[in-house]
Amino acid sequence: MTEYEQEWTTERGLPPCCRLRVAMTKRRGTPVRFVVQLEYWHAGRWLEVARSDHDVDGPTYRNVEVVGLHLDLYHPEKGQVAKRTLSRPLPAKEAMGRAERYLRANAQNYVTRFERWL
Repeated sequence: MTEYEQEWTTERGLPPCCRLRVAMTKRRGTPVRFVVQLEYWHAGRWLEVARSDHDVDGPTYRNVEVVGLHLDLYHPEKGQVAKRTLSRPLPAKEAMGRAERYLRANAQNYVTRFERWL
């Protein structure tokens, strides 16, 4: 995820072996691209479990201000297996915060399902 201006991770408030990876690029103080991704440590590497992203200059389906916040769900071997809509269209700043709160609140459910696939 090096294509973002800022990137950080946190394990605070998450199940064991998990972290949130957050990255963003701003223009005039507003996120124009972001990703909030729940990751799981397994076999010496971080695996994607679930993620929300936004890209104002990308495909329309990635623009939270046009189509709303979405969540991509991942299988450890098959990659992305589902996409869920989480909200109506939102300003990017609001959507980024909502994505982080949603993943924190639902991390255990997504991780439990992910662990069954391992």
